[in-house]
Amino acid sequence: MRTKQQHFVPQSYLRRFTSDGKTIQVLDKPNLRTFTSNVRNIAGETGFYNLPTEGAEALGIDPQVAEKALSDLEQSFDAAVGTVLERAAAGDLTVLDARLRRNLAHFLVVQDLRTREKRSAIRQVIEKFGEALAESYPDLKGSAIRAEADEQWLGLFQTAQLFNPEMLRMLTSALLDHIWFLGHSCTGRALYTSDHPFVRRAHYQQPHMGTLGLASPGIELACPLSSSYVLVLSDRVAFREYEDRDNKVLDLEADNVTYYNSLQVLQSYRQVYCSANAFELALQICRERPYVRDPDKIRVVVE
Repeated sequence: MRTKQQHFVPQSYLRRFTSDGKTIQVLDKPNLRTFTSNVRNIAGETGFYNLPTEGAEALGIDPQVAEKALSDLEQSFDAAVGTVLERAAAGDLTVLDARLRRNLAHFLVVQDLRTREKRSAIRQVIEKFGEALAESYPDLKGSAIRAEADEQWLGLFQTAQLFNPEMLRMLTSALLDHIWFLGHSCTGRALYTSDHPFVRRAHYQQPHMGTLGLASPGIELACPLSSSYVLVLSDRVAFREYEDRDNKVLDLEADNVTYYNSLQVLQSYRQVYCSANAFELALQICRERPYVRDPDKIRVVVE
């Protein structure tokens, strides 16, 4: 059986941002439209992870091998998140043990690599590098050459990253080195998520981007786990004063909720999700910074 609509954000994850396990509120940034949707109809595209049929068949590979492998991973992640949220709801102050951290770290790395937003960033890196390379040749300089990456090739490249064991180990290790805590929105305001939910902020003005940014000095990473809880990972050196937060649950003030919701709006590809139609903040950001509404916005600068 072939899966047509392939999600780059798991449906099991999105259900934690619904009121009934099915329907979710959506803000589509390009046209500032809000609407209600079933989770099966968002954060995905037809055949997004499919390998080219002819090439896959020639090698004896199922063209949907990536989609099926990701589905297995999502079940493990859903179970880990469920355990974390159950512990938090029960009032446990320490909710993250070593096993849960490993499971969550592996999924977060994959989640970061698997989205349409990430594919767009890969496209821009390749195209900008190609144009910069052409400019380095005297005969081509000033010729306004435009490099274009093929969508099918981009899909293959992205899939190869998702199943590169060395890369996954390196990035997972980078996450495990950080300080982890669970933020609890106890203000009555729901946390946003999006079609690119694992977001980051570099707190140093010109951070070194080692390990694709996940291990950059001063990095802060966040992924909402439900409408009430957000998982936060912080660089252990830059945020050494947060050591006593490691593995614990902390209550978030209203400003904290605004901060983490803002990151979802700014770094999503085109859609923001919420359990309620509470997109006032998102709409304000989109109107004040109209560039964030453009799915083709500049993500990469080659110097």
